[in-house]
Amino acid sequence: MGAVMKKIFFLFLAIPLLIHCQTNVWTQTNLNEGRFDAIAVNDSGDVFAGGLGRGFVYRSKDLGNNWTETTLPIAFAVISLEINFDGKIFVGTDYGIFVSSDNGLSYANIGLQAENISAILLLPDGLIYAGSLGNGIFRSADTGHVWIQTGPSNLRVSGMAIHPNGNIFATNYDGGVYRSDSGGNSWELVGLSGSSVRDITIDTNGKIYICTMITGSGQSGVFRSTDAGNTWDNFWPSPVYFAPHGGITINTLNHIFLGTYGGVYRSTGSPNWVLINSGLTDIVYAIDVGYDGIAYAGTYIQGIFRSISTISNFENENLLNHPLEFDLLQNYPNPFNPSTTIKYQLPEMSFVVIKVFDILGREVTTLVNEEKPAGSYEVQFTANGLSSGISARGGYASGIYFYQLKAGDYNETKKMILLK
Repeated sequence: MGAVMKKIFFLFLAIPLLIHCQTNVWTQTNLNEGRFDAIAVNDSGDVFAGGLGRGFVYRSKDLGNNWTETTLPIAFAVISLEINFDGKIFVGTDYGIFVSSDNGLSYANIGLQAENISAILLLPDGLIYAGSLGNGIFRSADTGHVWIQTGPSNLRVSGMAIHPNGNIFATNYDGGVYRSDSGGNSWELVGLSGSSVRDITIDTNGKIYICTMITGSGQSGVFRSTDAGNTWDNFWPSPVYFAPHGGITINTLNHIFLGTYGGVYRSTGSPNWVLINSGLTDIVYAIDVGYDGIAYAGTYIQGIFRSISTISNFENENLLNHPLEFDLLQNYPNPFNPSTTIKYQLPEMSFVVIKVFDILGREVTTLVNEEKPAGSYEVQFTANGLSSGISARGGYASGIYFYQLKAGDYNETKKMILLK
């Protein structure tokens, strides 16, 4: 422990970063002891957590003030946690995958009992991918009843993510980032074979971020790819220490958060990293940010910490209010019925026009039509009572719609889906 604490102290002193000073950024929740390697927050703000040496999944419905504990049959360690589009909770353990269909009240094993499941990827079409510690990647097309092994069988998978273009990415503890453009039928190594890759996340614009630890001739820090994994740049060449299962996530503004031995760091998409650490007193092993902006950090021995307010309230205001580039984010929720939120960013004063079109290219409505200063914004689109896209039954038709942002020379269009 003494050596570890010396490393932490060195990190806080040696890494030249912009530190935003604020009192009480974090508070310890009432789950205040033990190691937590996995955290996930659902759309309602319910928090789920688990860790090594704990054959339980903990749930809080009130910002961490109270927690309930659900025992997992047989399993001894929770390694990964993911929540699908239907709200089902998937838990990767040292005894395969467990799933809950009742918001964490009970869990059932759905296979891979001989595997340590360190990463889970859930796709909207129902496909499930599971990364194991030593036996590569598995795939199920029937909600987990039947699994097939896919890709290199010797991978020690640390993370998985899907790109907007449909490519699937997997990272390897023993080095390298792997990509599949065939739904997992075949995989190729696309870089960083000399670094222990601890985790991966992909933003709504397709930018890929991974965190690495140096091994052999490799490099440590955060790497980024803006071309679907063809090339990588050292986005933050820093000697930070990441936990065994990484700790990188993105919020709804495409801001990146790192959980490290030195605390929590944040970037708004530029190489400028902010340490947001006041009140956090332990190594961070896992981190997630809810849609409401509240962040949760799982630590090495002190349980779960929570941000006192939303992420936007304690980020560096200069970086938050003055984005570096124009950006139109993916709407959320998507699919939606009847309302969804569209967020966008302006690096300079601009005349902004946001319009919605139906599948035939007909204009449905104008959401924004005015000059705005630099900053981050959001606008709500509600598919009720509009003049275009009306079905024969008189309601607003389900289907594909497009929303377009024009600001100066910037012009971006994204797709959204209305489901009834």
